Amino acid sequence: MNYIINPAWFYWLQLVNGAKVVFGIFLGVAVVLLIVLSAVYITNVDCCGADDEDTQRYAKMVKKCVILCVTFAIVMVVIPSKDTLIEMQIAKYATYENANWTLDAIKSAVDYIIEAINSMK
Repeated sequence: MNYIINPAWFYWLQLVNGAKVVFGIFLGVAVVLLIVLSAVYITNVDCCGADDEDTQRYAKMVKKCVILCVTFAIVMVVIPSKDTLIEMQIAKYATYENANWTLDAIKSAVDYIIEAINSMK
């Protein structure tokens, strides 16, 4: 068959929507982890100083967590929403040629209906 919109596209649309939800959950977990690690780091700096091994280890963990948060946030922004993907698909087929073809098809259908009504009289 020659589809206007490939049915597999709807599967990919749902898959992208699910991926956005999963990355949103990952972002939420990473933010909570960042808050907890930051609190542990600040507490450890107050107790042991900035030169302590544990403090330096927590500092590295906080940096890695910041990188995770930024990465997940960028992925959340870059992945388009379901509505955006639908709008892009509509825009792909909303061309002047398709609009003219649609108008011609509607005109011929109206002409056929009028002829059918006139022949019934």
